[in-house]
Amino acid sequence: MTDSQKLDLILSRLDRMDERFDQVDEQFRKVDERFHKVDERFDQVDEQFRKVDERFDQVDEQFRKVDEQFRKVDEQFRKVDEQFRKVDEQFRKVDEQFRKVDEQFRKVEERLDKLEKEVSDLKLTIENEIRVNIKRVAEGHLDLSRNLHEALKIDNEKEMMALRINSLENEVRRLKERRVRLHHYKG
Repeated sequence: MTDSQKLDLILSRLDRMDERFDQVDEQFRKVDERFHKVDERFDQVDEQFRKVDERFDQVDEQFRKVDEQFRKVDEQFRKVDEQFRKVDEQFRKVDEQFRKVDEQFRKVEERLDKLEKEVSDLKLTIENEIRVNIKRVAEGHLDLSRNLHEALKIDNEKEMMALRINSLENEVRRLKERRVRLHHYKG
């Protein structure tokens, strides 16, 4: 091989090497572009992470506010529970007072029943015994009066009327007293 051939061979190899270097350069350029795109993508990802971090911060703040609201609601429930406890205690006291009032009403009813029975017994005694006896005495007195004082007929009638009026007044007085007592017990 001559020098010229050697040189041609070297040149040809150099050309191929140049081509390969060009290819390698092109490859490096493409890799560089890809790295640049990856860097841009990393920048975008970093921005996304920053936004996600901000969003997490906002969510954390919202959770803090919600936690505070729950704390306030819990406090309100505690106060409501306390109010219900007080109301329950008041109802218990009112129930106890109603039981006492019921017992007093029961005693008053017993006393009223007893008084009604006594009044009824007195009424029967007055109607069946005392009134009849008063009439007999009055009739006997009237007979004696007629025999002794026929001339004083008008006075006898006045006396009889006075007795009847007295009897009626007593009966009206008893009825009024009974009405007042019944009204007092019912009121």
